[in-house]
Amino acid sequence: IITEKTIKWVNKYFPSTFSDIYFSYNYYKQDRGDKKSDICSKRNIEILVEDSLYYARECLSKKTKILLLDYPWNSSSKLPLGITRVGSWKEILQGKRI
Repeated sequence: IITEKTIKWVNKYFPSTFSDIYFSYNYYKQDRGDKKSDICSKRNIEILVEDSLYYARECLSKKTKILLLDYPWNSSSKLPLGITRVGSWKEILQGKRI
């Protein structure tokens, strides 16, 4: 159900923006699937938009630029090199941080 809802939401708010959507393992729901870091590595993902600092750190590599959406649950005064904090999807789409 979450897969269909996610695709519908992306198509509504970001039509023709993304070439693909990949779904990964969710620790909290114990879903099956690959880890985000494995997907990024296998698919040569160039940019990952993330809201979890844990997953942002996990996916950090020289190939993948991480855009971390700014939320209270991921606040940290210092981010590793390669992770950029962004305020919103609008900011990302305007290319201000890419």
